[in-house]
Amino acid sequence: MAKYAAAEACVKAVDQAVHTLGGNGLTREYGLASLITAARVARIAPVSREMILNFVSHQSLGLPKSY
Repeated sequence: MAKYAAAEACVKAVDQAVHTLGGNGLTREYGLASLITAARVARIAPVSREMILNFVSHQSLGLPKSY
């Protein structure tokens, strides 16, 4: 659950930074372009967020497996 929450917070923070800076947020001087890629990768590697949510729902909530 921590991986899921951290990845979501990271993506939200980077997206907000890019929106705040506008077009300049994607320039090399600000360095956010590489952070966008890193933030997106954190959501899918080593397992996708759907797999994390499935695991949490199965282990914590006792719901049946959906995969």
